[in-house]
Amino acid sequence: KSKIIVKVKNEYYSFILPHKLVTSEGKKIICVGLNKTGTTSLKKGLEEIGLIGFPEHIGHQFLSPSIMNGAIGSTIDSILNPEYDFYEDIPFSFPKMYEKVFKFFPTEKYILTVRDSVEEWVESVKNFYGDALNTEKIQNFDNRVPYTMNYANTEIQKVYNWGHPMFRAWGLKNTENLEEKLKEIYLNHIKDFKD
Repeated sequence: KSKIIVKVKNEYYSFILPHKLVTSEGKKIICVGLNKTGTTSLKKGLEEIGLIGFPEHIGHQFLSPSIMNGAIGSTIDSILNPEYDFYEDIPFSFPKMYEKVFKFFPTEKYILTVRDSVEEWVESVKNFYGDALNTEKIQNFDNRVPYTMNYANTEIQKVYNWGHPMFRAWGLKNTENLEEKLKEIYLNHIKDFKD
């Protein structure tokens, strides 16, 4: 097997590139709940019982762009990596991503996290993604919009279109009728996963 090593700050993350597609010895846990449905709480709970999660910032930086361009190979490779026990948030939270992953890993454990109500989820999304959903700044999600943020608890940096791959995966083209669109996204995600 080949191995690729990525250095982020002073931490190294290794990824095994298998010569054939086989699942790991232990079952992986793949959280397929949308962002802001308690995925971070699930992550903390799993870490407390000694499981190791795939680093979220790698999903944002490396897996998400590939998926938006139609390639899921790097996501499959990340699940095959024996160093990690569970996966959550981007890109695993993208709608219908579970269908693509399930084709390769039908025996793993899938968890759908949900909020108590669709309204609670919509408010959480609007509060958390604030600037990224600011209807005065953004006419559509193809515009180049800068944000200053503390990315992955490493450093303050200026990023462009942070969150936009997720919004595009949700099917948002712009912020018109945002609350209604978000409700539809949430309810369809739950229904589609259950189906």
